[in-house]
Amino acid sequence: MTSKHFFYRFILGLFLLLVVSFVIHLVILRAIDERFEFNLLLMTYLSLLGMTTLIVFAIYKFQKKYFSQVGFLFLAGSLLKFAFYFTLLKPYYAHYELPKTKAFLVFFIPYVISLITESIYVSKLLNKSSQ
Repeated sequence: MTSKHFFYRFILGLFLLLVVSFVIHLVILRAIDERFEFNLLLMTYLSLLGMTTLIVFAIYKFQKKYFSQVGFLFLAGSLLKFAFYFTLLKPYYAHYELPKTKAFLVFFIPYVISLITESIYVSKLLNKSSQ
């Protein structure tokens, strides 16, 4: 299997995991709060899908040239996601008057799913590169 094929499998796997998680998350939030905004959750999931894909693409592109710095790229990507949450999403959630716990969980659940998927993919990619 080529690295490019491996990268496309990652995108498809992440997308499917986030879609399943999104549906479950939305059903639970709507059961708790009937007037929960669909757009809040959709924007969060789509932005994390995009950012995770870009981070993994950067790691994929730079893995050969900067193999020893890939860990820093990974950490910088996680920092970027949290910066995105605190600068853009948190004020957006405040506009809709979401309680702090619910606002954090709206971000944290897709964040953890994307982080775990990203970690698994990057570790497989680096193991493959080091051999």
